[in-house]
Amino acid sequence: MRIILYLLLLTPIFTFGQNQKYVYTDSVKGVLELSKESSVSSAYASILYLGDKTDTIQLLRRHKGFQSVKLTEHVSNELDKGQISIYVDTSQYIRGSQEKRWIDKTDTTVMNYPMAYPVVIENISNDTVYVAYNDIIPIKLEAKDENGFWRPIEEKNMYLCGFGMTIPYLLPNQIAVTYCRVFEGDFQTKLRLSYTLNNELYSNEFTGYINKDQFNKNKS
Repeated sequence: MRIILYLLLLTPIFTFGQNQKYVYTDSVKGVLELSKESSVSSAYASILYLGDKTDTIQLLRRHKGFQSVKLTEHVSNELDKGQISIYVDTSQYIRGSQEKRWIDKTDTTVMNYPMAYPVVIENISNDTVYVAYNDIIPIKLEAKDENGFWRPIEEKNMYLCGFGMTIPYLLPNQIAVTYCRVFEGDFQTKLRLSYTLNNELYSNEFTGYINKDQFNKNKS
């Protein structure tokens, strides 16, 4: 059952649901590590899959020509068309996209990847829905502070120039998969993703740990 809550006269839209569970396969191997930040950090939510629903999803590590159109004035005017759901699956981990390379004592190259939850974005409308800029999905992570207010702990990663930009899209019932990093810290709180291509919507809420300093912007 999908739960769609509309706040009349307000821009934010809360859309989430009990999405289908998927099995993820990955061509890369490496150590999963928790992310640690001391201020608001940049979110880099690249597309790892885009297409039809299937029980097993092969995650892609490079942009491989996802179905898309060029950003034009006409497309820009239709960015808010249709309806999507966004769901963070906290029952399993996948690898994020920002790997770190290091050499161990045996001169072996080791790859570390951010531990992450899979995030499934689904087109639940009968329209074609635009979901990203090139291969970047415009999401950021928010957390509740000690006073119970939602505050961003990530900033959306956006392109500075729209020249030559393409806009990936979902046909009805298709999905896109990205990820949400898992952080370490001593402050347990509620978390959610904020998605903004045009109108704003939020994912399901989930519990996690962060550092309180992540609420603060870097002064440098």
